[in-house]
Amino acid sequence: VLIFTCIISILIVYFLRKIIVNPILEVVAFGKKIGELDLTEDIPTKYLEQKDEIGELAKAFNSIVTSLRKSINKILVSCKT
Repeated sequence: VLIFTCIISILIVYFLRKIIVNPILEVVAFGKKIGELDLTEDIPTKYLEQKDEIGELAKAFNSIVTSLRKSINKILVSCKT
């Protein structure tokens, strides 16, 4: 019974990590890129489509990147004229 309980516990931890922790780590990594002003990548669509807190965080980061890109483009255009 103890071995069975340990196996079930390990499986639960594995799936929780896969479902919760990994997406958070990926969105955090994207946030760090934004912090370094690396705006060359887009946040993966799979996170933007999520209907949970991770999806909300992804949408917020996506909005930040979109706004920064627009601002940079306005600056570049004004410098050329």
